[in-house]
Amino acid sequence: MKKKRPPQSGSGEKKQQKKEDTRDWKGFLPLPAHGDEACTAAVVAFNYGDFKKARHLSRSLLKDSQSSDSQKIARDILNRTSTDPVILVIALAGILAVVFIFLWAVTSSHS
Repeated sequence: MKKKRPPQSGSGEKKQQKKEDTRDWKGFLPLPAHGDEACTAAVVAFNYGDFKKARHLSRSLLKDSQSSDSQKIARDILNRTSTDPVILVIALAGILAVVFIFLWAVTSSHS
């Protein structure tokens, strides 16, 4: 049975803590530094996965906000939550394939 080492104090611990504090979570937006409450609410909603609320707040930010930073963040949220055109093309191709197979099956004779 191996003995567990006690945590060492010193630079290793500080480096690990610093690394965890500055970790960039993929896909998450950092909170804005300029202090706009509506912008912060939109970013928080996006980070928590409430994309409907994030899109709504972002649209209102684009209309009402004078800050270019807030508008930039709002555009970024809207771009990240918009429908991907590739998915629309794939869905349309799938629907057309099903309709084609249905029509082919109906019109072909089985006598």
